[in-house]
Amino acid sequence: MKRIVEVQIREDQVNPIAATFINTANKYSSYIQIAQNGNRVNAKSLLGFLSLGLRKGVHVELNAEGADAEESLEALAALLEQRG
Repeated sequence: MKRIVEVQIREDQVNPIAATFINTANKYSSYIQIAQNGNRVNAKSLLGFLSLGLRKGVHVELNAEGADAEESLEALAALLEQRG
């Protein structure tokens, strides 16, 4: 399952959101990845998430495989789309 998301978080919010994003991703049993510009990382990895250098206006692809894939994508997309 795949979902494209436009990141709405400001640069100064990336680190605080990163911890919440990782904690949320780890609540799900599905295998989840986040990708930007060809870089694909495990969505449950803090270092992986931070390595993407996300900023407002970029588009990322969320991919999930597993029993709770749809639910996990909804929750993670909501975090990235929240306006600050």
